[in-house]
Amino acid sequence: MAAFAPSRNLSVNPQAYKSGRHSINLADIALNYNELFADYNTLKLALEAEPFTVSIPLSAFREVDANGDVSNIAANGGVLASDTTPIYESLAQGSDGDNALVLHWASSNNDVIAVNVVLDAAVNVAADLVVHFRIVSGSTADAQGFSMESFFNEGDTKITDTSGTNQTTTWEEVTATIAAADIPTGARTLTINLVPNAHTNDLMKMSSCWVTGVKSRTLA
Repeated sequence: MAAFAPSRNLSVNPQAYKSGRHSINLADIALNYNELFADYNTLKLALEAEPFTVSIPLSAFREVDANGDVSNIAANGGVLASDTTPIYESLAQGSDGDNALVLHWASSNNDVIAVNVVLDAAVNVAADLVVHFRIVSGSTADAQGFSMESFFNEGDTKITDTSGTNQTTTWEEVTATIAAADIPTGARTLTINLVPNAHTNDLMKMSSCWVTGVKSRTLA
């Protein structure tokens, strides 16, 4: 957040002494009061709109079934690796090249992944939450993206939102928005299930995921 600075020197300018009494310029007092009130509102709005980010490591995601359930230990509890679906790999795939880590869904693979994150303690539930993804398509045939299922805290009702899409071979950031109306009071944890869009022709890869929102910092 940018440093806050008052709009001017907020001082009261007294007039000269007259007949042994000290007079105050009331017009100047009113002007300074109005400017101080305006500065207060500027600071209040800036604090109330302070953003926060929750980073989600790719390694935190687990493969889950259509109901969001994690598999048993025989299936490694849904931990992702180079031989799972989706695949957890580097872009270099064994060569000494681009070692950026990604999740890779082969064409026609729509396996669901899930993750649970802790929101900022001061999250403003009257503002939207936005989930960001960097994704790429193997070609230009399929519009790559996600159907996103969200759950807050425990015992919450499922919320379904749709992300933007990328139908190119260039990495792009797309987002899915959870509307403020769907965020309960006291929201502290967020569980996200990501269901890839149908992509029968092209692979899809995701290199990062994060959540943004704003803090609630209300001045009295």
